[in-house]
Amino acid sequence: MVAGFCGVVGAACSSGDGGREETSFGSFTSMPVVTTQPPVDETTTSPSTGEESSSTGDDTTGVAEASTMHVGVCGDGTVDEGEECDDGNTDDTDACLTACVLATCGDGFVQLDVEACDDGDDDDTDECLATCAVASCGDGAVQADVEACDDGNDVETDACRSSCEAAKCGDSVVQEGVEACDDGNLVELDTCSNSCVVIVPEKSCKAVLALAPDSTNGVFTIDPDGEGGEAPIKAYCDMTQDGGGWTLILNRNVNSDNTGQPDIEDANGSFDNTRASNWNFDIDLFWADATQVVFADKQNDNCNNCAIAQYHSAIRVDKPAMPAYASTCAGASTMVNVLKLVGPMAGTMGTAFQCAASLGWGNCGGSACHLGVHSKSTATDNDWGGNMWNEMHFPTSNSMFAKFGDVANEPSAFRRGCGGGLASNFNSSSSCGLSMQSSAKARWTVWVR
Repeated sequence: MVAGFCGVVGAACSSGDGGREETSFGSFTSMPVVTTQPPVDETTTSPSTGEESSSTGDDTTGVAEASTMHVGVCGDGTVDEGEECDDGNTDDTDACLTACVLATCGDGFVQLDVEACDDGDDDDTDECLATCAVASCGDGAVQADVEACDDGNDVETDACRSSCEAAKCGDSVVQEGVEACDDGNLVELDTCSNSCVVIVPEKSCKAVLALAPDSTNGVFTIDPDGEGGEAPIKAYCDMTQDGGGWTLILNRNVNSDNTGQPDIEDANGSFDNTRASNWNFDIDLFWADATQVVFADKQNDNCNNCAIAQYHSAIRVDKPAMPAYASTCAGASTMVNVLKLVGPMAGTMGTAFQCAASLGWGNCGGSACHLGVHSKSTATDNDWGGNMWNEMHFPTSNSMFAKFGDVANEPSAFRRGCGGGLASNFNSSSSCGLSMQSSAKARWTVWVR
């Protein structure tokens, strides 16, 4: 405002005191009046852009702007309030889950190298335990439909086997304080019954069959001389042939050595049901109760677990009516009744010859030369009458034919027995040693009942 106009009536002049104005009317000067005005928006035009900008009376130009506040989210790699962890990935097999909580057993996720399994429950009867270990026998938890029991120990004789099967009669393990025995078989009349009770075994296979007519062929425990004598023994019983009740008491492979069959008044070797070795029980244990004897022959092969019907030839003879067995044979043989059970002429009844109570024939230094029967009465060692069905025998250690030839040099040892009418195509022993076509590969057995 031009200063020269301050004196003009009605002209307003600034006093320079910060907003107060004086008004002059002639020589009269009014009191300053203070006026307050609201902020006025001022619009300016930028000389460079031509754009308008406005400002208000509360212009904050020159004041530092406030900092922007951080808003956290799970998965951003920063552990915010309310999060247990935040590793910024979507891997649920590490220590921090994608839900930003620490991995724990029972969360339903398998933590790598820490847990074997994690099914998210605390059920110890399924495949994954509440400890996140895979269920297994011996962990102390019973896995449903898999284990019958699980006591967490390896004791075999308690109520739960180390295989996690419940102990029971017939599992071959004696449960302590519950069972007196457990032989693991279904044979009722051996030393341990099917109810796992110790019983006194029968004296023979015939006695077993009398008590249990449904018994089948197989190995039984018997006690031929009864309680208090010799210990019970295992023996093979033929429960089917010719009415059954036959006890196998002798097995001999005549081409196994050059010594022949030892005296059967003494036990030799050990019972072997594979029939691959030489052995016999003491005939005296069975003599008193026996009434009949069977001689059975298998050519060329052993006869593992065989019944009489599985041999190539078998003949039954009545036991001599004498009070005791004796290997003595001082003279000619006497007639005995025989029945061919197996092989050519099976079912034929007839007669044959044996010497006294020796179950054999031939006089070799006062003892029987051969075990078995001959088709005629003879006292010599060298009477090989021919391939007849009722001539069936093999040499004892008394016979010179026990040493005939050499079993290691076939076919020199062809004279080692007579197979009871077998066709000669088996080998020469089946035709009473009349040919050297092959060696004496006969397996002989003796059975009593």
